[in-house]
Amino acid sequence: MNFIDRVPTILMWIYSWGDTTAWIIKIALVVVGAILFIMGGKAEGTETGNPTSDNAAPKAEE
Repeated sequence: MNFIDRVPTILMWIYSWGDTTAWIIKIALVVVGAILFIMGGKAEGTETGNPTSDNAAPKAEE
C-alpha cells in the first residue's frame, strides 16, 4: 500500500523493520486469511443445504 502513499495506521509499525519485512508480513496475513476462508467454506451441516439432498424430509404421497 505504500506505493500509493496510503498506509493504514495499524500497518505503520511493520515498516519499522524495513520494506522487505513489511511485505513478508503483509503476504503472510493474506495467506492466513485465504487459508481461513477455504477452511470455513468446507464446513458441513449448514442450514442452507440443498433441500433435495438425501437428508431432506420425505415427500408426502397422495
